[in-house]
Amino acid sequence: RAPSHPPQWLYFSEVLGDSSHSFGWRIEAGCGFNLVNCWASGCVGGCGVVILPAVDTVALIGCFIMGNAQDGVRLMGGNAQSHLRVEGCTIIGNSSDKSANGAFSGIAIGAGSGGFVVTGNMIYCGPPLQGTGSADWGISIAAGSSDDFIVSGNLLRPNAKGGVRDESSEAKGKVLAMNVA
Repeated sequence: RAPSHPPQWLYFSEVLGDSSHSFGWRIEAGCGFNLVNCWASGCVGGCGVVILPAVDTVALIGCFIMGNAQDGVRLMGGNAQSHLRVEGCTIIGNSSDKSANGAFSGIAIGAGSGGFVVTGNMIYCGPPLQGTGSADWGISIAAGSSDDFIVSGNLLRPNAKGGVRDESSEAKGKVLAMNVA
């Protein structure tokens, strides 16, 4: 349940979300979160960054997201206009839980999400903090009605299964272009 007065327009610069037993950053409600040059690493039971559907407008710029047990960044589905921007981040060695190795992605976009931009990132298997860190996909967009998004200009190799998995329905409001996989 969302708070009666959710937080708005928060700016974080060079803040660490490190070595958690769950998530590095869990954004549950509110609007206007800006994480610039922040860190989300070594989360042994979850994602580096998880964004729930009650959140609008999140920018991850120049962040370092590494060695998390599950996805590096997970946008939960159900928000048709999430206004998520992931730009210039280094997202490496995620899906590091040995029991689920390769089951999670660098960035996972849930079904029914929209209004997001993922550009200029390096997302690949790399030196994890624990486990073997072999993400299945660099970017995974779940099946469903996701629309109004741009995924371009990302370096997405190597990853266990490939660069981008787009299972969203065909829509005229999406751009998948110029990714290196």
